[in-house]
Amino acid sequence: MNHHMIGQLTFWMSAKRHTVTLNDQLQWECDDPEITEYLNETFPIHPDVSLSSLAIGRHALYRAAERLNGRVQVSTRRHPPAAAGPA
Repeated sequence: MNHHMIGQLTFWMSAKRHTVTLNDQLQWECDDPEITEYLNETFPIHPDVSLSSLAIGRHALYRAAERLNGRVQVSTRRHPPAAAGPA
């Protein structure tokens, strides 16, 4: 199953720059498992059926960025146009 990116968080910790992705399953993804674990423990994401995963995810990204003095880049992906049928 393909997961789509909601956004990325870039921040400095222990004199190293980290870039973490938050996917549409509300999971943090990072090459460094310690950073992923840190984010899961420090910024747990609790799904809410009354809100979309996009809204929850963006809120989580900005909340983490504020606390870590980080920078957020949100995905603005657009769906490709539907293929035209036979004329």
